[in-house]
Amino acid sequence: MFHIPERTCIACRLKGPKKQFFKIVRNKEQQVLFDEYGKIDGRSVYLCKKFKCIDRALHTKKGDPMQHHLKVKLAKEQKEEIFQQLEGLLEKE
Repeated sequence: MFHIPERTCIACRLKGPKKQFFKIVRNKEQQVLFDEYGKIDGRSVYLCKKFKCIDRALHTKKGDPMQHHLKVKLAKEQKEEIFQQLEGLLEKE
């Protein structure tokens, strides 16, 4: 048997295998991107594939888990772009 690394959702703290989550990455150029294939290097966070978790991570008024964990300030437009990308994928699943 081999070890399967666990990831944790920054919104609800659920733990599970990597395929169970969306990956958001801050790369070396300080850009925040949705990593559809899980291959981009950089500081990353994981979100459950649930609308509730995506909304909580990107639209929380009290504290901002996405900015906190990525250690970067996100403009409202950047948050909306990521939100729309992830929301579009939710409809397919």
